[in-house]
Amino acid sequence: MSSAVYTINSSNGSSFPTYSDNFSRANGSLGPNWTEPNGAAAGLQIANDLVYAASVPVTHAFEVYTAGTFSNNQWTSFLIESNGNSSSAQGAIVRATTSSTSFYNDGLYVGNQAVYRLGNQQGNDFCAVNLLASYALGDTHELDVAGSGPVFFWSKHNGTVDATCYDNTYNFTGGMPGLGMAQDPNTSPAIADGAWQGGSLPDFSSSPSDNFTRANAGWLGVNWWFLPGTGTNSISSFFVLNSNAAALSIPAGTGIAIWTTPFNANHSSAITVGALQLGGWVGAVTRLTPGANGSATFYLALAEGNGTVDLFAFNNGSWQLLSSGTYGSAINTLELDATGTSPVSLVIKVNGAQFGSATSDSTYNFTGTYAGFGIAGTGTSSTVTAWQGGNL
Repeated sequence: MSSAVYTINSSNGSSFPTYSDNFSRANGSLGPNWTEPNGAAAGLQIANDLVYAASVPVTHAFEVYTAGTFSNNQWTSFLIESNGNSSSAQGAIVRATTSSTSFYNDGLYVGNQAVYRLGNQQGNDFCAVNLLASYALGDTHELDVAGSGPVFFWSKHNGTVDATCYDNTYNFTGGMPGLGMAQDPNTSPAIADGAWQGGSLPDFSSSPSDNFTRANAGWLGVNWWFLPGTGTNSISSFFVLNSNAAALSIPAGTGIAIWTTPFNANHSSAITVGALQLGGWVGAVTRLTPGANGSATFYLALAEGNGTVDLFAFNNGSWQLLSSGTYGSAINTLELDATGTSPVSLVIKVNGAQFGSATSDSTYNFTGTYAGFGIAGTGTSSTVTAWQGGNL
């Protein structure tokens, strides 16, 4: 199994410049480095070294950082220093320009864990997913965006992915990152965003493999997107880099990671098992089709800590067992190959050799073109140390 090493971090370790502003200056406008994007309902202002909407009531008050150079893949972050009121949300903005009315923005409420929303400027919240934890004063929020058609989003809470979103409808590109607020227009809230940072992210890797050999981080980088957790589909965790391996971000979670570059419909997905916790599983994913709000379909071959190897179809929130068998020795590598349509032929390989007979599926016939891996556990000790995908 070959593997690639590349720079993936945003605010810590990127090869791109980081732009920053702590807003520690006289009250008034944000200054010449900031501009209200076309499509925002109002700009921003500084008051006592914090940032507020320039006027209220207002629904979308935003400004973008115009003094930097940003790639299509970009990130923006800020420190939460005021919780405003129950009607006001602090927000990140990405891919905005001074000439277009189209951009992406999210909204965060201090103390609210229920739903994380991300939408386009016109007010369509195409993503509504659960956060893993609520925000508190002094926390940092970051929004990362990469790709086009589809567009992938990662929301980071204190540096670790806490929600993900997906857009294959609007596909906005280019522009600049910034910050602001999305508010109830019938109130006059006072909310503040602290120190801001932003920058560019790398392009997607052209080599469909990863050995995860790089510094610990709160995500796996732009080449890996995670299925959102909605509370109904059993996907409840994301992934971090820990000791040169991909691991769950929370104990007792279930996570699915996909390579952000698609394959042909006929493709393979192979993992190297770093550790397999008793009561947990690690697995290879094929034929995945992502969707907004956590919807997805895919096949998953998993190795369980009790020595069984199972094949599942994940059909929009429901796990359907297609085959099961017992493997009598240590599982070092696990591969799933998917070919054909109606039926789909699914072949599992353990330690390089085919495991059991091919499974023929005429029920689900998934045609997705994304591949990746999954992990579940009672803790966070199950890991994947390498992954490789390819067309068949």
